[in-house]
Amino acid sequence: MKKLIGGLVMCLCLISLVNVVSGKWVTEGWDFDVQTVNFPKNVTKGDTLPLNVSIYNSGGKIGTVCIVMGIKKPDRNRIYPLNTKIYDIPVNQAKTATLHWQVTEPPGEYFIDVDIYEPKACTEGAANPHMFDTTGFVYPLEIKESCETISCPDKCIGNTRHYNGAFENGECKYQTQTCPYKCENGYCVENTPKPITPPQFNSKAMDCSRNNPGALVVQITNIINNPDIEGQIILTIPDNIEVYNTVGSYSGKAVYTVTYNVPAGEGKYIEIQFDSNIAGEYRIPATLYWHWKGDDEMHQMGIDKTMTICPVKECGGEYCLNDEECIENECREKNEGDKNGDGKGWPDPLFIIAIALIIVIAVILLKSKRGYRGIILPSTILKNMEIRAEGVFRPHQKDVEVVYALSGTGRRMNRIHQFASKRVISTANSGKVDVNVENMIEHIKKEIGYMPKLLVIMHTHPEGVPYPGPHDKFFFRSTAQKIKQDCQKTEVFYGIHAISGGSVRKRTDYKKINENTIKWSSVTHDHEVAFYDRESKPMEVNIDR
Repeated sequence: MKKLIGGLVMCLCLISLVNVVSGKWVTEGWDFDVQTVNFPKNVTKGDTLPLNVSIYNSGGKIGTVCIVMGIKKPDRNRIYPLNTKIYDIPVNQAKTATLHWQVTEPPGEYFIDVDIYEPKACTEGAANPHMFDTTGFVYPLEIKESCETISCPDKCIGNTRHYNGAFENGECKYQTQTCPYKCENGYCVENTPKPITPPQFNSKAMDCSRNNPGALVVQITNIINNPDIEGQIILTIPDNIEVYNTVGSYSGKAVYTVTYNVPAGEGKYIEIQFDSNIAGEYRIPATLYWHWKGDDEMHQMGIDKTMTICPVKECGGEYCLNDEECIENECREKNEGDKNGDGKGWPDPLFIIAIALIIVIAVILLKSKRGYRGIILPSTILKNMEIRAEGVFRPHQKDVEVVYALSGTGRRMNRIHQFASKRVISTANSGKVDVNVENMIEHIKKEIGYMPKLLVIMHTHPEGVPYPGPHDKFFFRSTAQKIKQDCQKTEVFYGIHAISGGSVRKRTDYKKINENTIKWSSVTHDHEVAFYDRESKPMEVNIDR
């Protein structure tokens, strides 16, 4: 009996020991974040690079992690040369480790990535380790040659030529020359004569008629072999007048602006229609601004026209000087036909039934989606996002991060906003973009006349993943706070648009791969878009085809 009891005790001990040895490293309640990453941003080939990483325990239990250092080369290939463990990080505290990398790669621009994995990732051959956090390849590193092999080529800084450079005391020192016109590729360039044939401008006023409520027409003709023309027409409008049905116009305070572009050898016909609360004659002064593309010198000419402008009325699709004139034409014939019982003007019964069915279906759909707090993306918006992200392709250069925005009413996105302005985007490179939030808000208000109820601020990760790094998380929180100060009714979310590739491939359709991520491929790039709230938590997204 004693032997039997002893055997049972020994078996229990062995079972307990097996459970301890084979227990999972990833313990429930573990969570870790990359807090800081520090290292010299410039090193020389042959040096040792110290990489200092601070890891914060944001979970509920003390834990151990594996830190992996990743490097993206100029040819976009990636290597992961070093890893180390940080043991027993207390809850709500951080610990720091230093990895020492012997720099053997050739000179060029590199990017550093830091990943946090469960401890087994530091063991060679470990399969599918769990990742807690990643910075992405967002930290730039420049590897230089030793001083003996560094050259100092001629260059331009503004209109100043820097030439005959020599490397001294860790930097290139140059002789300088101020160019009288401009500097290009390290040489002073002589002034080239501007086109001698100016463009032709004609303008006229169109009074209200049956087919037009009143308009200002401008004809611009650009001569062959000229550069393209870019410009604006700025109109000062009187009270009771608004610009109506005109492409490329946007409003400000008491003015309307219409932008235009005229390629060489082509003409541009611009018809600016107006709408008035009260029919009558109105004087419309305007200034036409233009410049040759690539030349900052601005030219202008004045336009001053008086025209009869009518209210836009729903009366047979025509425009009327007053209600009586409308009644005497299409509207009266329509009403008399209804009174005679000939069926004119009354909708077809099948049409009424179809409208009723549409209303019922809309109510059912609305009830089914009540309480939905995610984002709905139509396929047309996804296509525009693809075009915007691929529009930054630069041959033989690194792609830079791009910021754009989506807006809509309810949860459905119906507009994309592009920010091609230095007032909004101050700097951008392949790992970071700086945004002026106040100017971005002003841009959106000028574009659509108000702040939307729902705004999604997007930025790209070229050759990256749609996962927020430390800089992204700070950007989410800070911009949300600024927007709420000025626009309390606007709800703000964020999106990361990862794009990679550049070679021809088979196009794939939009596919939701998890709660907050949509993935697809164009014929040249792979796209993966993920959405988050201000606290970097995933935000649900759905596709509306």
